Amino acid sequence: MKTNISLRDVVEIIGVISIVISLFFVGLQMRQEQNLFQSGNAISVLETLIERNNSVIANSELWVAGNRGDDLSVADFVSYERMINSYNEVTFQTFLSAQVSGASPGGGLPAIAEFADFLATNPGAFKVWNDRENRISENFARILPSEVRSEGNVGRRYRSMVLQAVETLSMQD
Repeated sequence: MKTNISLRDVVEIIGVISIVISLFFVGLQMRQEQNLFQSGNAISVLETLIERNNSVIANSELWVAGNRGDDLSVADFVSYERMINSYNEVTFQTFLSAQVSGASPGGGLPAIAEFADFLATNPGAFKVWNDRENRISENFARILPSEVRSEGNVGRRYRSMVLQAVETLSMQD
C-alpha cells in the first residue's frame, strides 16, 4: 500500500511538532523563573534572619528586657522594635512564599506557629508586634478605598492567623 503524503502535509506536521516543542520550552522557562523567584525569596528571608540573629546576639540584654516587657529608654525601644519587626518580616516572608508557591495547603503554618509561640511567651514582644499591626491597619483604613481593603488581603489573613495561634497558645499555659 502506497501512501501519498503531500509536501503540504509534511509542512503541517513539522509545524505542529514545532509548536509542541516550543510550548514545552516555554513551560520549562516558566518553571526555571519560578525556581529563581523562590530561591531569591529564600535568600532574602535568610538575610533577614541573619540580621535578626546578629542583632539579638549583639543586644541580648535588651532582647531579654524587651521580651519581658520591661520599661525601655526611647533609644532601646527603637532598637527592640526593629528586632521584633525583623522577626515578623522573616515569618511573614516565609508564610507569603509558601502561599505563592502553593507548596502545601498549610504552607507557612510552622513559621506562624513558632512566631505565635514566641509572642505568647514574651509579653513585651507581643505588645510591640500588636501595636505595630494595629497602626498598619489604621493607616490602611485611612488611605485605601474600602473596596480595595475588602479584597482578600494576605497580610490581614497572616495577622489573623498569628493572633489566633497566640490566643490558643496563651489559653494552654
